[in-house]
Amino acid sequence: MTESNQESFERGKVEGRVDQTLDEYGRHFKDINGQVAKLGIEQHEIRLSLNRLLDRLAWLPMLKVSLWVIVVLLIGILGMLIVLAVQS
Repeated sequence: MTESNQESFERGKVEGRVDQTLDEYGRHFKDINGQVAKLGIEQHEIRLSLNRLLDRLAWLPMLKVSLWVIVVLLIGILGMLIVLAVQS
């Protein structure tokens, strides 16, 4: 079967459009992959920042307990001073 010049031209035109469309899809998927990679990096940075924040806040419960211990000790000392003052 022999292909005429017109048929060859039309086939080339169609194949060219298919190649062009595939190239456009390739560029589009490459852009998507780049964006997904950026999102992964940003998510990792957010996770690290959150961990750093939690590490900085980890001492707060200990501080709360320490403050209560200090308050109880101060009340005890104040009570002893009042007792000593009354006895004198």
